[in-house]
Amino acid sequence: MKLFLGSLLAAAVVFLWGIFSWTVMDWHDNQTRGFENEEEVAEVIKKNARSGQKRYILPHLGEVPSFLHPTEKEARDEKVKKARDDGPFVYAIVRPGKKPFSMAAAMAWSYGRAFVGAMIIGWLLNHMSMGYGKRVTVAAAMGIFAAVTAVLPDWIWFEMSSGELAITLADRVVEWLLAGLVLALFAGQPEVAER
Repeated sequence: MKLFLGSLLAAAVVFLWGIFSWTVMDWHDNQTRGFENEEEVAEVIKKNARSGQKRYILPHLGEVPSFLHPTEKEARDEKVKKARDDGPFVYAIVRPGKKPFSMAAAMAWSYGRAFVGAMIIGWLLNHMSMGYGKRVTVAAAMGIFAAVTAVLPDWIWFEMSSGELAITLADRVVEWLLAGLVLALFAGQPEVAER
């Protein structure tokens, strides 16, 4: 019960940090850009994104037929590599059709994500014997772990900008450091003195 309550409160802290980070600090807005002629681009996307809501990449290698001769496959791979090098390169989540956005649902999912994360960290802390400060440090380290394993691949493979990478990494670390300040009050074993 203590872990559940601590996780509810820690999730509230993460949620509030998200609101502060996205609306007050406003640092995320500087990392996204729109297209010059959005209507024109939207029409091209609607016409060409036939697989529905998915992650799209341009240039796309596509499926390689199993019967393709190795030299044909090599030529095809080289063509895609050249297209990527020459640009444009696009890596995006695309929803070509209608889907009403619900801010309430997005906020509920966001809080749920934070709650599950807090429960996981709290569960780990319950298996550790250390002081309050070290428990907070473990929570912050889990934020670093989440950022490095979940965000860094987009920078490595899909050309996420260094600015967006830095902001997203900082966001994860700060949110779990702040959550750790609360969670460490509810989770973890008392520090055992060494003999």
